[in-house]
Amino acid sequence: MKNKKGFVFVETIVVCAVLAISLVTIYAAFVLLVNDQKKRNKYDQAVYNYRLYNIAKELNSTIEAGCSTNYAKITYSKLDINSLYYIKINNLRSGVPNEHHLDEYVRTINTENLDGSCILIGEFKKYNPNNKKDEYYYSSVIIESKG
Repeated sequence: MKNKKGFVFVETIVVCAVLAISLVTIYAAFVLLVNDQKKRNKYDQAVYNYRLYNIAKELNSTIEAGCSTNYAKITYSKLDINSLYYIKINNLRSGVPNEHHLDEYVRTINTENLDGSCILIGEFKKYNPNNKKDEYYYSSVIIESKG
């Protein structure tokens, strides 16, 4: 009978280790889901996509002239736009300023088969009364070059 006391102790430690590994795995998956949801909330919302599309139509001549450059910041005072960035797709990974999480947004953009095109990225600023800070939302429009 006395020999079984050690077995119960080892068995309890093994069960605790298995539970700890399971909880760490579940926590890691949960953190990934929360981060993905934060990105979905701040990137490419329909209302900002629509606004940026209309802005791109309005600024069509300015945008086509700027496509020859690698990077341009366009000033636009209407709506709640903080900044407009106009970047060639080829230089998208290297030519983006590190402002307000813009570089994080650029990593989410799919640029396959878009060489030679340009992208217009809109940065929208909105005040959040809950945490008393400005929050930044991003949207983008791909503009095909004519060359």
